Amino acid sequence: MTGAEGAGAGAPVLVLTPLWLEARALRRGSPGLPVAVCGVGPARTRAAVARARAGGARAVVMAGFCGALAPGLGPGDLVVATEVRADGRTFSPPGAAELLEALAAQGVPARPAVLASSSRPVLAGARRRLAAGGADAVDMESGALAEAAGELPWAVLRAVLDAPGREPWRPLATLRGFRRASAALRASAPALAASMMDG
Repeated sequence: MTGAEGAGAGAPVLVLTPLWLEARALRRGSPGLPVAVCGVGPARTRAAVARARAGGARAVVMAGFCGALAPGLGPGDLVVATEVRADGRTFSPPGAAELLEALAAQGVPARPAVLASSSRPVLAGARRRLAAGGADAVDMESGALAEAAGELPWAVLRAVLDAPGREPWRPLATLRGFRRASAALRASAPALAASMMDG
């Protein structure tokens, strides 16, 4: 399911996920959470945000999996982007502080993070270069969200799927990472709802 389809597509505050597996984890954690699957990558994200704005959304949250860059992060850890870097630009998510507070209030540990956003998967040497530049984690959608949101409030919540040395071509590590990341998203869903639905 792509193209911001799903039960939450017309919600005033919309949670976007690149993958239906991410959306499923969030819905299991908070069945009433308005979640829509936008698809992977910048182009689909920009289109989904444009539709959300046209439909009257008052805030957009990107949630899902990410790859860790910082040594202290591992599968299942949650990060909230306090800075997004993409194509030489830097963005500050306006909903980051509220989301971090909501997660803390629910007893869900999450780390503020510098998130690098790339138009393609980032592996091996590219990860090391991003980490050396101070990025904590990487995804493929947050930069497009930041660019497309305009004045629309937005935030980014990610669960670490894989870390340096545990990239997705290792099946057992990937399976364990998927389970931990999915559980983290499920645990975060009530706080995500409290943070963004009440604002």
